[in-house]
Amino acid sequence: MKFRKTLKVLAASALLFGTVGLATACGDNNGGTTDVKGLIINEDAKVIRGDFNLVDKYLGCDLTWTSSNENVAKITKGEGTYKVIITRPDKDTDVTLTATSGKYTKEFKITVPAIDVSEIAGAYTFANNKKTLKTGSYDLEAKATYSGKEATIAWAVDEAQASIAKVENGKLVITATAEKTTVTLKATFTYNNATSIKKYSVVAYDSPLGNPVLTVTPENFKTATGIKMDKVVENTAHPDEFTMSKQGSYMTAYSTKDIKQITIEVYGSYDNLKVYAGGSATGDAITSTSETISNGKKYTYQFAAGVNQFYIENPSDYAVQLFSLSVYTDGILSAVAPAHFDSTNFKSTSTVTFNEGVVENTKFPQEFTFNKKSDSTTAAMTVNNENGVAMIQAEVYGTYDNMKLYAGTDDKGTEVKATSSEKNAKGDAVIYTYVLPANTKAAYFVNPSAYAVQMYNIWVYEGTTIQQPKAETETVDYEKLLDTASKLFKGNYLEAAEVTLTEGVTAAVKDGTTATTVTIADGKVKINPTKDETVTLVLTAGDKKKEITFACIIKSENPVPSDAKSATISYTKPSANTNVNLDASIADYFSSDLFASIEVKKGTSTSTYVLASSSSFRLYANTEMVITAAEGKEFYNVEFTTAENKNGPYVVKVSEDHKTITIIASAQVRLTEIKVYYK
Repeated sequence: MKFRKTLKVLAASALLFGTVGLATACGDNNGGTTDVKGLIINEDAKVIRGDFNLVDKYLGCDLTWTSSNENVAKITKGEGTYKVIITRPDKDTDVTLTATSGKYTKEFKITVPAIDVSEIAGAYTFANNKKTLKTGSYDLEAKATYSGKEATIAWAVDEAQASIAKVENGKLVITATAEKTTVTLKATFTYNNATSIKKYSVVAYDSPLGNPVLTVTPENFKTATGIKMDKVVENTAHPDEFTMSKQGSYMTAYSTKDIKQITIEVYGSYDNLKVYAGGSATGDAITSTSETISNGKKYTYQFAAGVNQFYIENPSDYAVQLFSLSVYTDGILSAVAPAHFDSTNFKSTSTVTFNEGVVENTKFPQEFTFNKKSDSTTAAMTVNNENGVAMIQAEVYGTYDNMKLYAGTDDKGTEVKATSSEKNAKGDAVIYTYVLPANTKAAYFVNPSAYAVQMYNIWVYEGTTIQQPKAETETVDYEKLLDTASKLFKGNYLEAAEVTLTEGVTAAVKDGTTATTVTIADGKVKINPTKDETVTLVLTAGDKKKEITFACIIKSENPVPSDAKSATISYTKPSANTNVNLDASIADYFSSDLFASIEVKKGTSTSTYVLASSSSFRLYANTEMVITAAEGKEFYNVEFTTAENKNGPYVVKVSEDHKTITIIASAQVRLTEIKVYYK
């Protein structure tokens, strides 16, 4: 009985795990082949929308697989597996997959459905969905792409909300108020004469103040950044308060934008504090309004437009106990006003040095110039300050971002990227803001480019750190993150490459697959094509995952026998530029009796066509050209004459039987002639 049970278990296992075969040796049975009638695959008789794998052995014997429609279900051989690459057709298509082991065959049927417009709409992510938007214009995408198919998007807003939101010239135009209003957008997706409608929402809201950029409390007043204070101390008797000492204690801060308001909550009812516009008690006094709070008063000070610094002083003979100080501004807070340089005063100081490459602009005297890089000098500003360099802002004429900033005294330090850039009030320049790492003591601001940079203003902020506005809390769009990260990868890698993953995204080799050509560490994917290999990675962001697949391809030697002949086939140019669909013949452009066929294939490309231009035939990145030899001919290699010197790397693969040559383009290749070596 026990033996019979074991046989039953083995038989059930063979049925259950037919897609992976059994780990037995084929031996010489039937000449190294086996009957495949017991083979099963999970995809049989099912609707299939994406790629899948097939086994390359059954009962220990080798299998080969063919597809009845390579345009829809293309089969490629990998290491230890076959991969079926699905290209969604324009109409539902049945495909037969045939497994062969010697004289034995078995067919499996799959159905690949056409892309439905609802699928494209369902896969689309509207970046601003459910977000709070201020008054302004926001881009609306006109197209959505999914699985190589593209739908148009028409946007609309309900007429009842026209005073708050409208669609104009491809943008969502918001006119917000101090009241939060939910706006509904209707997106109509159209593909293949069918439509699908999705609705999204945004909240239109202009906060009169926004959130405070800084709130000083008993817990953080000793470490609060972006504010300078003196004689402000701990209240040991009442730890929920902190103290501005009598007779001269102060707090002050400078903002890169207007100070809108500050509020001060104090114990008791005594109004002993004085608040001024500016960096000292010589500025204009600001009056307050007050309201009663538990155990004290809340004083509110509102500032006129154009004020970007405040000074709070306790000049009285009594200590003042504070619960909190809140500062409202859209700008960045610095403990002290910055050192300012413009065309009238860009001279070196005790902490800031301009070298000889920084000169006057005699044609436009309101600007000064960081000259382009030359053999003798590189125009630069160097800051050395023991009190720290917290931030640098530069107002640069035009839109070219040619300046570089480094933490340190030269360009060997860590590069600091601009954290923001915005147009100036006049609209003819961009203000770049660079926030340096905490406790930076030196900075090097340089123009390493081949173009002179015209500067209106530079502001250098002293200190160990600054206080930046708190970002509004937003729901992270993990699908958008994954979409951005997936676009960092190419379809084919012919040379070593390194991909830095989008922040918040991790990568891992898909379970059950191998990837000897890939190393993942420290947020980077290092790709080293040491052999032909198809790699599938799983990208993860939050609770979302996305698979990406690319090919590592090594360049073949393709030796040419000494008795081989060669022939050059010239490109037949069309009368006008013509888009050529993939998976189609291009015999009209390269015609020869040596060819049984010559076609362009999709490969791993996202493109749907290549271009026959009036000057050259253009293979786009990751597309393939496949040439099949005429009967009685064998191919050994090809060489290209290329046009316009704009060709990326490509690989030539010759089949073992020398009947086909496949050219795989890693980037755009422009052809005018094909030279074939044959026998």
